[in-house]
Amino acid sequence: MLMNEHDRSNAEGFWAWIADNVADLRGAGKEAAGGVLDQAAQVLHRYDPFLGFEISQCNDSIELTVTAYGREQSFDSVTKLVESCPTIPGVRVFAFRQPEGPDFELEIAGRTFSPANVYFEPMKGKADPTSAGLQVFFARGDDIPIAERLHVAQIMLQAILGEYEATTRIDHLEVGDVGETDVALYIPLSDISAYLSWFERRNTRTTQ
Repeated sequence: MLMNEHDRSNAEGFWAWIADNVADLRGAGKEAAGGVLDQAAQVLHRYDPFLGFEISQCNDSIELTVTAYGREQSFDSVTKLVESCPTIPGVRVFAFRQPEGPDFELEIAGRTFSPANVYFEPMKGKADPTSAGLQVFFARGDDIPIAERLHVAQIMLQAILGEYEATTRIDHLEVGDVGETDVALYIPLSDISAYLSWFERRNTRTTQ
């Protein structure tokens, strides 16, 4: 993938900044790190204001994940940036949030969510009826605004499948709530990977 001169210059500037600040980024979880993450974000946004990054520690190195926050229009931008990364000692770079699988708990605003107690019902995709759509259900009584439920569902799907897979394999997403007596009617979100694999195999057979 080719970059124009403006993007190439800003991408090179971002990676040069990362290389010059590895030690500070390694301590980014400490109070002494100050505004190093804000500084890194400012440099990144010269390349693309829709991108972000996440940093985690791995032994003596850091892992830096470039994310588009599930915004598919910016996926090419993520890929080009990561492909342009030179070798930086002590830094491992990833494109998009990586899959963690279904065994986790997510805490948001004092509430804890797990793929085992959030459910989904298959739907037809809006843009393409042969693509996968989902309605994700939370326990009835969780007074979470619809917009926040959608955000939680997106984060959970990205954690299970990875950012790229969750965005490109699911065409349409809605949210709702479900009572305790109705959960048997739906599929735990922890089974989403198996469901999508089945759905895609079925569509492959019917289109041949």
